[in-house]
Amino acid sequence: RGLTKEQEARYSFQIRTLRAALALREQLVTLRDGMHVHPKHQEWAAACGVSVIVLRQVLDEGQQARAALVAANLGLVTALAKRQLSTLQTATEAGRGVGTILTLQDLIQEGTLGLMKAAERFEPERGWRFSTYATWWVRQRILKSVSDSSRTIRLPAHVHGTLQRIQKAKAWFRAHGEEATLSSLAQYLELPVEKVRLYTDSSRNVMSLETPLKGRSAFKDENTRTLGDTLASDEKTPEENVEAQALRLDLEHVMIKVLTDVEQNVLRRRFGLEDGTSWSLEETAKQLGMSRDRIRLVEARALNKLRRPQQNYKLRSYM
Repeated sequence: RGLTKEQEARYSFQIRTLRAALALREQLVTLRDGMHVHPKHQEWAAACGVSVIVLRQVLDEGQQARAALVAANLGLVTALAKRQLSTLQTATEAGRGVGTILTLQDLIQEGTLGLMKAAERFEPERGWRFSTYATWWVRQRILKSVSDSSRTIRLPAHVHGTLQRIQKAKAWFRAHGEEATLSSLAQYLELPVEKVRLYTDSSRNVMSLETPLKGRSAFKDENTRTLGDTLASDEKTPEENVEAQALRLDLEHVMIKVLTDVEQNVLRRRFGLEDGTSWSLEETAKQLGMSRDRIRLVEARALNKLRRPQQNYKLRSYM
């Protein structure tokens, strides 16, 4: 049930009286042995010019008034939070938003903090209703939470402001049937093209590789697949690693049995059999103290030996 204007005024007076008493208490705090020492209730009440009983009544009434004023306007917080979340989701789906990882409960919680701030600062003598005054505080708190906490990589507040200007500019171009290119946006906003590109790129959402894939499949395992399962990997599979290791061992065995030491050294460097790095003719010649033509000749002779059927039968299974 909503509050009357008179109830809002009475609650506001009680809250401000509470705040004045708390502010006076902070002035009485002393520093003793490096620690803050708060005044006793007798000292506090004397500074406020009231008795201890009256002081406790002021504290109780102020806290109850703040709770009542906040509770009566929680519907306002929920409505503003739902509206903001819907706006964010619609803009994100259309590719025009900065995205959010906050839930409705997160936004309601932040909005409630803004509502409590409004309850402390409300001045009914100015003629406003509390809901009108609190709307600004609730909305600002929600927008700040979106700016600070809605993304995996936090964007500064001024970047969010610039992104909103960019979105409004894009909407203006669409309304006039024009294409919102980087150059046209930069000219419209009076910003450098590189800065518009930087802000646009920074607004992209960060997705987790553990995000479940949408849709259903007839196969049970398909329904549990994540985004990471669809990405190709340049790394070898365990089976490929085992096969490569076996090939390396068999090739080494054949080379030792068939080739001379010089031929082995040439092939190991030319084909990267030692560390995976292939050497050029010039690098191999310099390392082994031989000419390039001599390296080419030794390499060709060694490969011809390995091609002989009686020597390469162990390697045929890998081909």
